[in-house]
Amino acid sequence: MRRSKWLLAAFVTVVLALSGCGSSSGESDESAPVDAESAGGMEELVKKAQAEGEVSLYAGTTESATTAWAKAFTEKYGIEVKLYRDGSSTLYQKWAQETQGGVDN
Repeated sequence: MRRSKWLLAAFVTVVLALSGCGSSSGESDESAPVDAESAGGMEELVKKAQAEGEVSLYAGTTESATTAWAKAFTEKYGIEVKLYRDGSSTLYQKWAQETQGGVDN
C-alpha cells in the first residue's frame, strides 16, 4: 500500500511538471502547479484527466513496475495511461521536442 501511494505521488509530480512545462499558451512556467494541492487537489486533477481521457507518463522505471502501476491507476480512476519508457535523457528529448512542436500527448 505504501508503495502505491509513493508511485501515485511520483506520478502526480511528473504530470504536474510536464503539464506546466508543456503549456502552449505562452504562460510562464513559474505559475505552474508544483503539487496536487496547488493544482486544486487530487479530485480536481482526476476530473481534468478524465475529461482529457488519458494521461501520458514518461518513465525511466522497469517495465513490470511501470505497467503494473499504470494498470492499477486505470482500474482505480478509469483513466488510460499512455506510457513512454526509456532512459531519462531520451525521455526528456522526446518531451522537449513534443512541447516545442505543440504536440499534446
